This record gives sequence, C-alpha cells and structure tokens, in this order.
Amino acid sequence: MKKAVIFGASGLLGSHSSVYLTKNGFDVFSIYNKNPIHSDLVKSIHLDIQNENSLWKLLNDVKPDLILNCSGLTSVEECESNQKDAIYLHEKFPGIIAKFSSETKIKNIHISTDHLWDGKKSFYKESDPTNPINVYGMTKANGEYRVLNENPASLIVRTNFFGKGTNWRKSFSDWAIEKLKDQSIFYGFEDVYFTPISIPLLLDGIYRFIDIDASGIFHVAGSERISKYDFIIEMAKFLKFNHSHLHKSSYRQTHGLVNRPLDMSLDTNKVSLILNKNMPSVIESIASII
Repeated sequence: MKKAVIFGASGLLGSHSSVYLTKNGFDVFSIYNKNPIHSDLVKSIHLDIQNENSLWKLLNDVKPDLILNCSGLTSVEECESNQKDAIYLHEKFPGIIAKFSSETKIKNIHISTDHLWDGKKSFYKESDPTNPINVYGMTKANGEYRVLNENPASLIVRTNFFGKGTNWRKSFSDWAIEKLKDQSIFYGFEDVYFTPISIPLLLDGIYRFIDIDASGIFHVAGSERISKYDFIIEMAKFLKFNHSHLHKSSYRQTHGLVNRPLDMSLDTNKVSLILNKNMPSVIESIASII
C-alpha cells in the first residue's frame, strides 16, 4: 500500500484530504500541530514542523510515496501581524519538503492560493507573473518559487475551495449557511470575485493529477467567476433559503481591512485540457457538498 504524508492535516483541506486518500488506497499519516483528526482511517501524528530535526526524522521513518502540503496561515490578517511564521510556513517549510522529495524521488504536491496578483484583471493564467499586494500573497508566491527551485517535478495547485469545516473552525460556506438560517441581517462583498471549487471536486482533480504524475503549476478551481455576495445567493437558491436578509457590501469601502486583491479569478483552461473535462460550475460545486 502506498503511503501519504499530509501536512496541515487539521486544516479544512488537510482534514478532508486525509480521509479522501485513505478511501482511495493510501496509508495516510496526517501531521497536525493543534487539532488531530478523529478517524480510525487515519494515523494522526503531532509534530511541530518548525522543528526541522523532528521533521526530517518523521519523513525518513515513514518513507512516504506522496507528500501533500496543505499547511499555512490562511488568515490574511494573521500573516500581516505574524510575518515570521508566515515566512516559515509559506516559504521555508515548502522548500524543505521539496528538497526532501527531490532527494528521495517522492511525489510532492503543494497547495497554493489565488491571492498572487493585485486583482486588477480577471481570470489569471498560470503564466501570468505574480504581483501580490499583502504578506500572505507575497509569502505564498515565494513559496512556489522555492518549491519549484528545489524540485521542478513538484505539482503546485492554485485554488480557492469551500466545504464543510472542522469542529474547531468553520468554513466560509458554513458561515454563509448559518447566516442564511439565522435570518438576521448580514453582508456579502459584491466587489470581491473568485472562482470557487468544492473540496470534493478539488480532491477528485488532485487525485487525477496523482494518477498521471503531473508536475508544474495548475489552476484547479471552478469555471465561473462570481462575487462573494452572488455566491451566497446561489447557495441560498440551491438550499431554498430566504435571502432577503443578505445585503450587499463593498470591500473597498470597509475600513480596517488588510489590502487584498478584489479579483482572484483563475483561468482553468490548462487543467481542463490536461484532465479532458470542464471544471465545475458554481452550482455543481455547491451540489457536491450538500
């Protein structure tokens, strides 16, 4: 049986990935720092990944066939206030993993982001030069460079995903559904655009990449560009919830927020050609998690 090590296993994508890969024939070692995965299917291992001696020992002991790196600081605000950890988790650590994978000929998959540009255009391509405007985006862009510099055979997946959150952290879609059920007034940004994909469909794509041993940078995202406000509207319609209490708001006019790209939409033509299928619509992704 092939073995997979998943870093960031207590996060949204890492926790789902652990179960998904187990169900698809992998012996999974889920590495966490704070919250273990409570599943009989998964081997949860506590590790401070900033302890490099322990990190190297773990990898040499397990001898995985696959490394999936989902670790990182996903809060844009936290990255601004804690740049030291952002640099380690998004830049140095991915470089260490890529170096190990190169030396041992192990497949390395690195999860990246859609926050890599200034957001002044739509449908960014893999070939577009990065131009980040905050610490999160800058460190993630630098991390991609380190990964490919250490191991050009790595696979980098740029994405923006949603799905059921963990017991210790709600996801964006969890928050939206709760607000829709609550019936009290809440707001959605009408000027922030993305190309969301559900976690189940994202993992299906990643699994296909594993099967064909793909390498390089791919945008694995939804096919449709949509605002955060309209995304919540689509969820409400699908679930047949009243959404009259959802109001439009503007990120540009909201004070005290970290500067971030307002258009993060990704072009998915490259991945569609490789996988020989269109990437999912917003409704297809929503349907896959309900």
